[in-house]
Amino acid sequence: MKAKKVSKIYIFAAVAVFVTALSLTVFAGADAAYAKSYSHDANPPAITLSPSREGGFVSSVTVSITWSGENSYKFYSVKSRTGIESGETAYGAPFNITAEGNNEIRAYYYDAEGVKRYVTATVDYVDSTPPPDSAIKESIRCEIDLTSQTPMLLVLRATDALSGIKRIYIKDLGREFYLKDGADSLYAVDCTGLADYVYVVAEDYAGNTCSYGYQLGGYDRTAIRQYSEKFASLSEDSYAGDAWSGILKAYAELSDVLEDPSVSTSVVSAYKRAADDAANTDCKVTAVYTSGGTEIPTGINASVPYGYTNLPAGAAITLTAGECVSPAASETKNTAAAASGYLSPVVYGFSLSLTFNGADVAAYRAVEIGADMPSGADVAKVYYRNSDGVLELLQSEIRDGRLYFYTADFGDFYLVADLEYASGDESGKGLTIGGKFYPADTLWTVGGIIAGAAVHGGVVTVAALLIINKKRGR
Repeated sequence: MKAKKVSKIYIFAAVAVFVTALSLTVFAGADAAYAKSYSHDANPPAITLSPSREGGFVSSVTVSITWSGENSYKFYSVKSRTGIESGETAYGAPFNITAEGNNEIRAYYYDAEGVKRYVTATVDYVDSTPPPDSAIKESIRCEIDLTSQTPMLLVLRATDALSGIKRIYIKDLGREFYLKDGADSLYAVDCTGLADYVYVVAEDYAGNTCSYGYQLGGYDRTAIRQYSEKFASLSEDSYAGDAWSGILKAYAELSDVLEDPSVSTSVVSAYKRAADDAANTDCKVTAVYTSGGTEIPTGINASVPYGYTNLPAGAAITLTAGECVSPAASETKNTAAAASGYLSPVVYGFSLSLTFNGADVAAYRAVEIGADMPSGADVAKVYYRNSDGVLELLQSEIRDGRLYFYTADFGDFYLVADLEYASGDESGKGLTIGGKFYPADTLWTVGGIIAGAAVHGGVVTVAALLIINKKRGR
């Protein structure tokens, strides 16, 4: 029984070997016959790619194949980046490759010995995908920098995974973006004069494009233009270091506010005022008192505009007030009292100095000095004692209860106030004639006539006042 089974197995194996050998012989003969139906090529076929790799990335490539023989085996196949091969296809005309990645083209032929061979060419520079607009959408914004020559920039990020970003521009205007601050994907363009709504176009090196719309209408173009022009008119060389730093800080804060179109106009106005105040060309004057003498006026300050001294704008100047430095102060006070012409003069002697970093400041023009009026006084004069010991009457005025006088020289000053009103009559009843106050009890007598004489501007004025008292029943 076992012997019969073994015999059958050997018989089956022998038959299988015979059939396989016969099949291979038949197929080999068929393939050889198939090959003989085509001419043999002395030269391999030529594969031409248009455009070539030297032109960079493109959205498609045209493939042309030529064989040397008229009756050549004209078949080709394409193997994509995924490793899938299309299978042999009869070549009839040039064809296009639009798939991205490595695409291997094989052109088949029979060589002079009748052996089937192929040549290859690789297409790996096709980019048919536009840059994604998601990167633009997530990053696009308007940057405001009032201190820049381009105070209003449209800034965005754009990327392309394959061929890369070739350019970005504003549609229908052609205004080109540029790489900002040496970044590899951050682009910017001056948008000061652009329309309220713009379309941004991003193009890759293969020519694929995407576009994105952006609203610019909410920005305060007027304020941006106005304050960028104001800053452009300023010169750093004209300001002290701290003052210029303050200007840069104020303009940076205003820029930040203008970047947000939702900020209220009142807030924007406050930052505008801060920028204007920082750029004020007046020097920054700080008043210092060296003593608490009763003759030194309170509330002293000074206004020193740029150009009135040899200092840069915004320089930090110190105005120092103290007691008179002249040994003849007492005598000079008597002279000032007499020169004022006041009936009840009170004289205050004090010194003023204007310094910058410890050195005296040379004033080219008279600067304004402000001080509180002495209590009870409504008129006052200010004198300056020059280097010859002569008193010079300074221009002065009273505004809002404060005394202001003007001087280009510094040293000893004498303020003369007329306190007749405050010390002579507490009732407040009387008459002012020629700038002098006369209490009522010196002007009026019952049933009499008083002549009051007042000197005003060198002219004597006589006022005759007639009081007639009538008694009922007389």
